Formats: sequence, structure tokens, C-alpha cells
Amino acid sequence: MKKLKMGIMALAFIFVLSACGGSKSKLETVTYGLKNNGVTLQLEMKYDKDKTIQETTANNTYVYKDMNRTKEDLKKSIDTNSTMYKDMKGVKRDVSYGDTEAKETIHVVVKDVSKEDLKTLYGNNFDDKDNLSLDKLVKTFEKLGYTKK
Repeated sequence: MKKLKMGIMALAFIFVLSACGGSKSKLETVTYGLKNNGVTLQLEMKYDKDKTIQETTANNTYVYKDMNRTKEDLKKSIDTNSTMYKDMKGVKRDVSYGDTEAKETIHVVVKDVSKEDLKTLYGNNFDDKDNLSLDKLVKTFEKLGYTKK
């Protein structure tokens, strides 16, 4: 009897877990990148079935020597440009400065970012429902020279 109760509880637990997980929509991922003069930029975009972007992660690498810049010079430049991210809710930015290169990661959770801040980050790449559009953003990045990875 005790084993039967445990078995029923285990099945109920599995059912609850699968029901919770089943309601979550699956996100697809696409990555675009650009490499030029010591700078490697990579943007990963997670989107839903309607091609509405839900999250983005930019992974950027800056090689000082290939950019003809010193670590200190590049740090000053990156830190100056990073002020735009400072108070943006839903945006997390990390930068590390190594001996030969700097690495920057910018993670954006779209639903947590104000529409005004999204337009600052991504321009007017929104669909007719005012959602951040994968198709429009991809076209913008392709015009800038990014290619699909």
C-alpha cells in the first residue's frame, strides 16, 4: 500500500512538472556576427513562433593590437559608450579587460525593457503590433555587414 501511494505521488509530481513546462513556449535562436579590424561582434537573438524577439545577447571581443589601441584607451572609450546602459531595466552588461583583449557581454530581456529604451538599443525595428521584429532587425544587421552564423 505504501509503495502504491508513493507511486501515485510520483506520477502526480511528474504530471504537475510536465504541465508547468508544457505551457512555456519554445524559443528559437539565431546568431549573426561581424569581424573587422580586431573587433568581433556577435548577436544571439531568441525569438518566439511569431518571430518576436524575446532576448538578445551580444558577445563582443576587442583585440587591442589589431585595433591599434592600448588597453587604457579602449577602456576609456568603452566605458564612455556604456553610460547608455547604466539605468536600463532589463539590460545586463559586463566587460572584462585582459592583457590582449577586452570582452563585453550585453544581455537584454526585451519584456523588461521600456519601449523607449528598446528604440534606443534597436532603432525602429518593430512590427505592426509594436513588438521587436526578428525579420526587421536581421535586415538592419545584414545592411551593417553582419552574417548568419
